[in-house]
Amino acid sequence: STVQEIHERVFNSGMQKFMQEQSYGKVSFSGNVYGWYVFPQASQFCVFPNLETIVNFYGINLSNYDRVVYLGKDAGGGCSGLGKSQNTVNGQVYNLSVATVGFSSYHEDNIYQNMPFSWTSFDHILSHELGHSLGVMHANGWDCGDQVLYGDCQHLEYGNLFDTMGLGVYSLHYNAFYKESLGWLPDRVLPIIKSGIYSINPLES
Repeated sequence: STVQEIHERVFNSGMQKFMQEQSYGKVSFSGNVYGWYVFPQASQFCVFPNLETIVNFYGINLSNYDRVVYLGKDAGGGCSGLGKSQNTVNGQVYNLSVATVGFSSYHEDNIYQNMPFSWTSFDHILSHELGHSLGVMHANGWDCGDQVLYGDCQHLEYGNLFDTMGLGVYSLHYNAFYKESLGWLPDRVLPIIKSGIYSINPLES
């Protein structure tokens, strides 16, 4: 894949459209693509490549960026830090989020998500890891068998089947708590400050 092809697959993708939709137009991504570059530990996710090496090799001005995403050409899966962190490059400190995403599945429909639009495994993984980069954790589950909240309950990592930060089998949007924490819902929240009867309507369908 060429730099131009990768730029198209990242910035004009299902991920981009998904992020714009679920943030109600508050989030979109733009950027530049560099590479390919060979790393000795390229298959080890959560072992991030040396950013200073890349910056110096391509002459990148990190002041122009908030986020770094490494694409593993022949890899799957992904990993991201939670939100932004300080990265020292050439003696200067930059506040960046850093993630890795496998690029091998860019053309494969996600077999676990039968969506009525183009949604590849790459779209899903990229949207998931960017969620971590934005500052949210996994959307998990709490299974109490045939009882609600009580009984023999188990925590299920990725257990939310309706959220891309979980497994996202049945729907994709981040949950309302995450949307509110990211600042996407201020004009769509009604604080309940007194007893009464309230109608709850769907925000999306």
